[in-house]
Amino acid sequence: MINDSFFVQSDVRETYKIFPEVWSQHSPYGASYEFKVNCFGDYDNLETCFLWEVDAVRVISPNLSIYELNKDFNVNNYSGEITRRWVLYGPYNGSLPTSGNYTFEYIVNDIVIVNDSVNYEPSTIGYPRDVFWDRRGNDLYVSWVPPIGVTDGVFYKVIIWEEYGTPDTFVSDRFESESVDALLPNVSFVTGGNYSVNVAVYFKDGYAFSEYVQFEW
Repeated sequence: MINDSFFVQSDVRETYKIFPEVWSQHSPYGASYEFKVNCFGDYDNLETCFLWEVDAVRVISPNLSIYELNKDFNVNNYSGEITRRWVLYGPYNGSLPTSGNYTFEYIVNDIVIVNDSVNYEPSTIGYPRDVFWDRRGNDLYVSWVPPIGVTDGVFYKVIIWEEYGTPDTFVSDRFESESVDALLPNVSFVTGGNYSVNVAVYFKDGYAFSEYVQFEW
């Protein structure tokens, strides 16, 4: 239950265990942005932490545009990764975030009870190319050509979605900066089902993802 103590701000991020970010998004389909704020810390249940209790989160950009974020609490059935966040993805044909100060507002009963800010400077990285897939029994093998200039501290995600009426599927897993291929064991795909795979590289200020490669299992 949120109470009046939430109006008292000291170190906002440490007090409420939240971490807001402004990210660039880069791909063969164009440049864009992502705004998100995650909970951090250890919790016994998915539906916990400060972000679960707020009614809305919005971001005000340096040019005073307002963006409404979407609540996203889930557990990845394949990797077990737990997500507790509010997030908004920009359109593929958008633009990188402009430099400056972005204000994150956390709202309950139409009242801003907490705010925080992120100072963003534009930054991009090249995206993985030449994504290749192969079925190996019940495992999915994926390889890619990494972008130039990848350094320690970045990581990759291999991400798969369903296509063309195939039952809902979302599979992803994380791989370290030196990776150029990955094996995803025991994927629960339907024989004859249609899917698409891409590979994303994540760095401090954003991420870049490859083209979507469609395949039939």
